[in-house]
Amino acid sequence: MSKRDFSTILTTIAGQPIKAGISTEALGRSIGRIQKLLSPELLEESAKIIAEETGKPLTLSSIAVEALQAQFDDERQLSGDDKLKRWKLAVKVHGAAEPVELSAEDIALIKRLVGKAYSAAVVGPAFLALESEPVTS
Repeated sequence: MSKRDFSTILTTIAGQPIKAGISTEALGRSIGRIQKLLSPELLEESAKIIAEETGKPLTLSSIAVEALQAQFDDERQLSGDDKLKRWKLAVKVHGAAEPVELSAEDIALIKRLVGKAYSAAVVGPAFLALESEPVTS
């Protein structure tokens, strides 16, 4: 077991924080679809949430939680027990302000799922953070 700091802010090659975001094109397509389903009040609330989240620095926690909760095409038959294990791990690292104790198996699972869910721009700094020397505290 070793500790990892999930509050680590992921950075670009240039050392700048990677920011959460959505492309204008993707946002436009999504809103077009959402408008058909939501009342004006819910649509306005959704727009507020998107505005609040866009531009926040990505942390190891935020991307690990997303990857752990994602359902990938090649995992449609994943057992309920495996899904529960992933969810419990996501709860453990979600917003963790202190380093989190993880097994080598947990770290390997997070790496595998982050590798499936994100591009190299996120995978690189995430893997470096996960592979770094254990935090001692």
